[in-house]
Amino acid sequence: MLRRDWAPLVGSFVVALVGATAVRLLPATELAAWPLLAVVGVAAGAVAGQPARVWLALAGCAVAELIVILGNGDPGGPFWCLAFGGRLVVVFVFGVLGGAAGSSPRGLARGWRLATLGIVIACLIGLTGYLGYAFARSDEYLVQAGEGDCGNPMSAYGWTYQAINYDQADDARLLATHPDPRHCYVGNVKDNGPDQGEKAGTDVVSSDGIHLAGWYIPAANGEPPTGPTLVLVHGGRDNKSGMLKYAAPLHPDYNLVLLDLRNQGRSTGDASSGGLLEAGDLRAMIDWLERTKHPSWLGLVGNSNGAATVLAEVVDDQRPQAIVLDSMHASVIAQLGNVAETENGFPAWPSAWALVSGASWRLGVDITAADPVRTITRVGDRPVLLLHGLLDTVDRPADSLERNVAAALAAGVDVEVHVCPTGAHGTVIDQCPVAWADWTTHFLAVARGVTS
Repeated sequence: MLRRDWAPLVGSFVVALVGATAVRLLPATELAAWPLLAVVGVAAGAVAGQPARVWLALAGCAVAELIVILGNGDPGGPFWCLAFGGRLVVVFVFGVLGGAAGSSPRGLARGWRLATLGIVIACLIGLTGYLGYAFARSDEYLVQAGEGDCGNPMSAYGWTYQAINYDQADDARLLATHPDPRHCYVGNVKDNGPDQGEKAGTDVVSSDGIHLAGWYIPAANGEPPTGPTLVLVHGGRDNKSGMLKYAAPLHPDYNLVLLDLRNQGRSTGDASSGGLLEAGDLRAMIDWLERTKHPSWLGLVGNSNGAATVLAEVVDDQRPQAIVLDSMHASVIAQLGNVAETENGFPAWPSAWALVSGASWRLGVDITAADPVRTITRVGDRPVLLLHGLLDTVDRPADSLERNVAAALAAGVDVEVHVCPTGAHGTVIDQCPVAWADWTTHFLAVARGVTS
């Protein structure tokens, strides 16, 4: 027979377990769930009979969370622990008050004190756990599983091209294996990761040992290899195939190089850094270009993290003579904070700080050193074109474009700015294709001195 002292505890556990599970499974909005959890807490506390006995209700709430996670197969976003901790706090606080409600005024006052103390302790534990969890999950930022696009210049536009640092025949194998080059996955299953073919060889290697692959695409107007050349640099979770649409309006007048940065496409490496280490990849490809083609004029075009890569490289490399930067952040902390807020529904702070700290610790370098708001001030007298979408929620204009422009102007950098009213992150060329082509080609022509 259950001992009398244990009966209220077990009853409180059961009420919290059943009630919290029901709240999590009800098709209610997140806002409506919180008062319902408060009711569960009061009921569990009333069954417990005393504020000090509410602790087992927390276990019931935790078990309810586990039941829901196992049932859904998904905890509910990368920062689910913050919401989970909040639910525990609500059940505990209202449980303490429910347990004290039937007591004397003295008991009720004691219940309030316990509830206040519990809130403070829970908040400290929750904040510590949340920061630790975000710190640990920073590996997701480093891994950045790429998109499954394996199209090439010939399959996309019928252009002739030269494979850089890998066997070009493998492109034909990829297309034969994946009839739709926009979706190239191992075993044709997205969860298995992208299938980008054989890895790069030994002809182009960064200073820290990353083997790099790319394409060289001769200009449509017949320019020799020594003619004006552009290197196009992709953003995060992308590869050289994703830059083909950027190449289309530039191909008529420029020789083009598209490369895979580390950890993407055919290049080696197992971690991305948001532009800091990738600058070494870009330099190695420019070295190859200079060694084999000897271009008389060189420009760089970067998208998103690729734009940050471009800036991080030109700080110490005077060979590029014009710079086009599309959908670029100002600081990686602001960027990751926006992602946490818009894609996961959690506060930008302190999420971004923990993610950036974790990524920097894992890499052994401070990834904020490549923040464009810092590096754009060191471009010198080379012209810079900034393109951005007003609907960008990853790099909101106020957090990115405006800060970069202010920093550039303060440093005396020759900066030109254009915005696409309907463009989101990385979709300026999709939403404003004619304008993107006009802005970019005119800017590059002026930079070369071939038009006024």
